[in-house]
Amino acid sequence: MDEFASVLRKHWIDILETPPEEQSDFVRCGGSSLDLLELQLRLLREHAVLLDLSRLPDSLTFDVLIGSVERVAVSQEGLNDSACSPCQAVDFVEGPANSAQIEQWIAEKIQPGSCEYLVPVRVEVPEGTTWEALESALVAVINAHPSLRTSIHNIDRGDSGFVQRIHPPVHSSGLIPRSTVGIVNDLPGFLRSDSILIPTVESEHKCQAIGLVGN
Repeated sequence: MDEFASVLRKHWIDILETPPEEQSDFVRCGGSSLDLLELQLRLLREHAVLLDLSRLPDSLTFDVLIGSVERVAVSQEGLNDSACSPCQAVDFVEGPANSAQIEQWIAEKIQPGSCEYLVPVRVEVPEGTTWEALESALVAVINAHPSLRTSIHNIDRGDSGFVQRIHPPVHSSGLIPRSTVGIVNDLPGFLRSDSILIPTVESEHKCQAIGLVGN
C-alpha cells in the first residue's frame, strides 16, 4: 500500500499541483478528464499498470485511487513481464469525450477545413533567440499540457461512441519557419495554403507553431 501511495502522490502533485493531504478530492483539486487520462498514461508507461477509468466512481478521491491501482496491479502480477514493461511504447490512452469535445467534432464535420475555431496566439521572442531554443520551448509547452496532445474520435457506437485520446509526449513541435512578407496581411489565406496542415479535432496535436521572421 505504501508503494502505491508514494507513486500516486508524486503523480497527483505533478498533475494537480496540490498535495493529497491538503485536498484529497480529485475534482476539488481542479482535476479534469484530461488530467485523469494523463494519470492513466503515466501509470501505464512508467509502472505497467493499466487503470480502467470506466470502473472508477464519480466521487474520486486519493484513497479510492490507491485501492484501484493496488487491485489492478495485483490482478496483473501473473502477466508476462515483457508484455507490460514500463518502457513499452504506448500509442495513446482513451477515455469518454465530454459534451464540448463532441460539439466541436460535429461542428468540424459540418464545416471541414474551416479556420473558424482556430485561436491564433502571437508571441514575440527576444532578439537572438535560436530556432533550437524556440523548438525546445514549444516541445516543453506541448508536453506540459495534455489538451495539446488530445484528439477526439467517433468510434461508431451511437451517442456514447465519442472518445478522447491523449497521446504521449512529443519530441518535435512541428515548428514551421516563414518570412513575414505576404503573411501578416493575409493570415487566413496563409493558413489555408497547402504548406500548412491545419490542426483538426482528430489530429494528435492541437497546435501549429509558425516562426515568422522579418526581413
